[in-house]
Amino acid sequence: MSTQTLSLSEEARKIMADYMGLSFGDKKVQCPYYNNRRGGIRAGLRPLIGKGSPDEITEEVILIALKSRENIKGMDEKDLKRFIVDRKIGIDCSGLAYYILDAESRSKNLGSLKKNLRPVNGTNFLRKLICKIRPVESAGVTSFSSEKNSKEIKINDARPGDFIAMLNTGPEKNYHHILVLTETMSENGNIKQIKYVHSYAWPEDGKYGHGVREGCIEITDVQEPIQKQIWTEQSKSGDENITQRRAIEAGMTSVRRLNWFH
Repeated sequence: MSTQTLSLSEEARKIMADYMGLSFGDKKVQCPYYNNRRGGIRAGLRPLIGKGSPDEITEEVILIALKSRENIKGMDEKDLKRFIVDRKIGIDCSGLAYYILDAESRSKNLGSLKKNLRPVNGTNFLRKLICKIRPVESAGVTSFSSEKNSKEIKINDARPGDFIAMLNTGPEKNYHHILVLTETMSENGNIKQIKYVHSYAWPEDGKYGHGVREGCIEITDVQEPIQKQIWTEQSKSGDENITQRRAIEAGMTSVRRLNWFH
């Protein structure tokens, strides 16, 4: 039996690890999930609108603590996570995908996402200028999943650096989501397992349990859609796995590859 395991580049995996464990001295804290849809802050600092890099997020947390004279050095990981969440700091799903895929693209010598990702919400001069000045903020799930930037691929062709896009999902079909594939395992040329990372909040996570985390998809039949495979996240599968439920509920769920990755 021939088995092959493929993983993201070291550069991309470092970004992923930095989000899963934001560094505060000897403490590592899971980066919370934060979506700016409710906050509605326009043109804010990236860490405050769910679009900050790991370094930007940690620097902003430290700055806020200094201004408010909070001793975060004396906090344990649990209290530090609460401090970050209460200040509405974190990363959303497309922000996380942007930084990981940007690192992956650069590692392949294919250039940055800023260079390659095309705007989809209008192509006039002003829109292009905004995308150039604020590339991370302009890159949502619809940008990644647009035919201008990516193409759907078969499950059996999936590899690290591809992604799963969900459009019009949730109970009210009013939001989108993206997961980045981090590792694939194949046997005799047939894909058997896919690992992914994303930033998300399940209802049961409560106020402080959400954030950047990994999941696994066991492929039982490559002819079936990705949402019908066996998903496991936080030891939950089947109907208890909210991520898979969102994939099933979505108007469109597809495995995709950035056009310049082909």
